[in-house]
Order: sequence, then C-alpha cells, then structure tokens
Amino acid sequence: MEQLTVIFLGPQGSGKGTQVDLLSTHLKQMDTRPVGVFSMGKTLRDFCAKEGYSQKLVRNSLEHGEMQPDFLVTTLLGNFLTEHVVGSQHLITDGFPRTITQAKDFDSITAFYGLTRPKVVYLRLDENTSVERLTKRGREDDNEAAIRHRLNWYREQVVPALQYFRESPLYEVCEIDGNQSIEKVHADIVAALTQ
Repeated sequence: MEQLTVIFLGPQGSGKGTQVDLLSTHLKQMDTRPVGVFSMGKTLRDFCAKEGYSQKLVRNSLEHGEMQPDFLVTTLLGNFLTEHVVGSQHLITDGFPRTITQAKDFDSITAFYGLTRPKVVYLRLDENTSVERLTKRGREDDNEAAIRHRLNWYREQVVPALQYFRESPLYEVCEIDGNQSIEKVHADIVAALTQ
C-alpha cells in the first residue's frame, strides 16, 4: 500500500470525524505504517480546555460559530506535524485546510515533508441534512443560528479552497456522497483512495 496523505473536507454534519476514524482503523489493519490523525475540532476543544487569553478569545468565537484565524489553525497543525510526522506514516487531516490561505500552507507542508500527492476526500452533503444532523448532536456550539453561520462561512471560505484543490496538479479530489449510510460512505472512500 502506498503512503497516503488524506485531507477530509465537507460541511459540518457530513460525518468527517466518523469517516476519519474508520479510515484510520482500516489503514492500521492493512498496513504496518503508523497513522497520524489531525482533527482541528478536537484540537480546538483541547486548546479551549486550557486557561489563557488566546483560549478565551477562541472559546468566545466558537460560541458564535466563527471561523478561527488562519495563523492560529496553521500553528496548531504545525505543532501536531512537528511532533507526529516520522517520515513513513499515513497522514489524515480533518478540518484543515479550510481557506485558500490554509490550502497554500498545505502546499508548503507537502513540499517540506515530501508527501506524495495528497488526496482530498470531499463529503458532499446538502445544507438541510447538515443542520438536521448537527442539531441532533447536542453540542453546546450546535445551536441552529451558529450552525447556519458556520455553513455560510463554509460556502464563502471552504468551497473556494476545495476549488483550489481541484485546479491544483498537486492534489487529487475524490468526491463522495455524504448522504449515504456510514458504511457505504466508508466503502466509497476506501475504493477512491485505493484506485
């Protein structure tokens, strides 16, 4: 199996976290290489659990469904990479990159670590299904107003980043129907990554 670098993109509620976990488990079963998994959502929640002025600002912005600044999320990913990249592992990211600036930062990450052509798994999901799934999740930042706000910046920021990946020869975009069952989405992802 070739070394994989996989970027998960999709609107909130598309099941990225679940699919990242399933793919990570699959890769560990199929290969002896370590699997590095970076989740921006989990990383931000861990960051906010600490005390500090920056953490207070992030907590406040998350409560309002706001996107975090590029410098902060790129720093968090950079910290993860410097601690976890060993040169032979599979790498999966969930929640980064989300803007064109971050996508260009990923270009430099790819070059620095000599990563083979990253694959972007785009989980396509309609907005109403996204809202329905998130409100059932019951997290504090999952009220409908915050969800709609996040979906707006998803359209404004993440969709252009996805287009950047589509147009770049450095990446391969694999579009997956996120409305299917968890099992079917996983099977489609594995098939797309192992073609």
